[in-house]
Amino acid sequence: KLMSTYLLDGSMGVIHHKPAIVPVRSCKECSMAEMKDYSENNFHEVEWEEGISVVRFHAPWCPPCRSSSDVFEKFAEGLDASVHAGRVNTDTAPALAVRYEIWGLPTVIMFRDGQEVKRINGVKSLSVYRNAFEKI
Repeated sequence: KLMSTYLLDGSMGVIHHKPAIVPVRSCKECSMAEMKDYSENNFHEVEWEEGISVVRFHAPWCPPCRSSSDVFEKFAEGLDASVHAGRVNTDTAPALAVRYEIWGLPTVIMFRDGQEVKRINGVKSLSVYRNAFEKI
């Protein structure tokens, strides 16, 4: 597939469009999970999906969420492609925050066949996520 890249020329402040050939692989071609942004419109994919899903509930204004996002993304990158990994912005999906009783941020919920099996509240280390995932 072809993707475009945009470069900013610092001296003139002009954006130059340069097409680039970049290989784009689907998750099925690679060995790691693809991070997906879930909303109230597509969260049924988690609720109705067979298998395991790992979802992080966060908000852009939340300092602990911002400081720990890299840890969760690193965890998600290490998951097998068969695992559905994603995140929910609770500001744009308040109904999901209410449905899953998200009272503190960040919160990670692990689902098996659409049912919650593990919940991790607050900022945690990579090893905490990995250990919890191994137990489900």
